[in-house]
Amino acid sequence: MSERSFQFFLQFHHGLPRQGPGSTESTAKAFRIIEPLLPPEPAILDVGCGGGAPTMALAGLTRGTILGVDRYPVFIDELRRKIAERGLGDRVTTLVADARALELSPESFDLIWSEGALGSIGFEQGLRTLRPLLRGPGVLAATEPAWLRPMDEVPDEVRQFWADNYPAIASVDEKFEQARQAGYTPLGHFTLPDEDWAAYVGPLERHMNEVLAEHPGDPNAEEAARAERREFEMFRNHLRDFGYVFFLMQRS
Repeated sequence: MSERSFQFFLQFHHGLPRQGPGSTESTAKAFRIIEPLLPPEPAILDVGCGGGAPTMALAGLTRGTILGVDRYPVFIDELRRKIAERGLGDRVTTLVADARALELSPESFDLIWSEGALGSIGFEQGLRTLRPLLRGPGVLAATEPAWLRPMDEVPDEVRQFWADNYPAIASVDEKFEQARQAGYTPLGHFTLPDEDWAAYVGPLERHMNEVLAEHPGDPNAEEAARAERREFEMFRNHLRDFGYVFFLMQRS
């Protein structure tokens, strides 16, 4: 995808409730599982926070402090507006930064959260990069694509889609083995429900079509839209083959 097409991709996602599959309910479900392992007011790092949907959900679940980090200023600007609107500036802050090069003090956080973002640097590499930021037996929670069926049962077109877009996709067991190798103890997992995909794809598709209508015939916009439409097709027809899984783990 060209740089201009990627800018359209960002525009498609700008201003949406979420930049990836998920829901307030799934965020809360994951948090409740690991909450007993956290201090009463945990220090939380939300990596790849996008426009801040998970960040805001976490702010409603805990009295702890939260740092939302994303590499794209347009999404951090969205989060800052939400923080101001809800009067959360005393405990929710933001940072524009790349997750691969976070200049944060070691052992600063009790919980690291990342919904759909670790794939940008590789799941296992992301786990290794973030581990030093956890203090003591800190907890990490992340959503990540995973196979839900044996590979020999997955249609060729689905395997090709992921080979083209994220060849690091693997089974849940393989992902947890990567976590162990990166220095974590698995705590549990669950697959995001279909409703979490619908809540993401529906608004995205509508907004994408609005942007396309504003740029009729633009080849860069069409290139970005083709990539999105292929993704929509996979989401709508093959969620028995793969899904986003919430992985919960503790620093060993």
